[in-house]
Amino acid sequence: MLNTHTENALNVYGFSSNNELAAFIKQHFAESEYDRQDEIFENLRLVQPYVQQLCADEKDLANTISVKKIPARYNKLLDVYRNDPRFSKTFQPHNTEIALVEIDKLVAPQKMVNFDFCQKLIDDMKGATGMKDLIKACLSPDRYQDPIQHLETAGTHIFTSPSSDMRYLGSFVKDLTEDDMEFAGGGLPVAAIISFIGYGVAPVNVLRTPTKIVLHNGFHRVFACRALGIKEIPVVVRNVTNPLLEFPNHINGLPREYLLNSPRPALVKDFFDPKLTMKFKMKRKLKTVKIQVNASALDVPY
Repeated sequence: MLNTHTENALNVYGFSSNNELAAFIKQHFAESEYDRQDEIFENLRLVQPYVQQLCADEKDLANTISVKKIPARYNKLLDVYRNDPRFSKTFQPHNTEIALVEIDKLVAPQKMVNFDFCQKLIDDMKGATGMKDLIKACLSPDRYQDPIQHLETAGTHIFTSPSSDMRYLGSFVKDLTEDDMEFAGGGLPVAAIISFIGYGVAPVNVLRTPTKIVLHNGFHRVFACRALGIKEIPVVVRNVTNPLLEFPNHINGLPREYLLNSPRPALVKDFFDPKLTMKFKMKRKLKTVKIQVNASALDVPY
């Protein structure tokens, strides 16, 4: 029986290898799209001369990306977000700044967007694309939070969400309060371990190396802005002075070597080139996070 739970998506397949595309189709394509595989692989073969010419004509294009200061008249609004505890906890360990960056030349660390979700963002942003609107859309830590469902079974807590951004946010030990005692399973409890499940903070952020700027979070909002004709957006810039030590080994499965060392990696602007992209129906998925509780007791000498 065909899976009818599908969404429309867009993929920059022109920069894919045959093996990469085959794995992508297996993981993401809805069953109803499988009969397009021969056509897609043939299109991939036919587009390669165009890709090669593009790489030659636009060699090191990503290295010329524009970075500008946001006009000072918006400093008070920026301070509202900078001073938000959620913002500071997320970016405090890093050397960061807020700046306007050119959308088209951002290195794209992913090759797929959920087109339906992008269209919703585009509809929401229409008529609200001034600088104040963009600062709020791109930098506010606030975001819509998809509902999270919980199931407990055999000592395992299972959380699901329609958002792929759901994640485990850490655990800590806390002293018990009187309100906590009603949840204790007998005995004389003296401490509790609390685990957090939720979402990452919302600001669009990028990783800036000495040569390139790689989009790190907020891809769908960046796509929506570009679709609305916006050329520059305010983002949190994480300055990476030593890529070998500070830059992630992989982002969304793409290796650091490709993102930083390729003379012409996939860029955000490529998502708007019909020769390089394909639309398809993808399987609708739920994100699952499992927290398993195991306890053991030992008597050891001291």
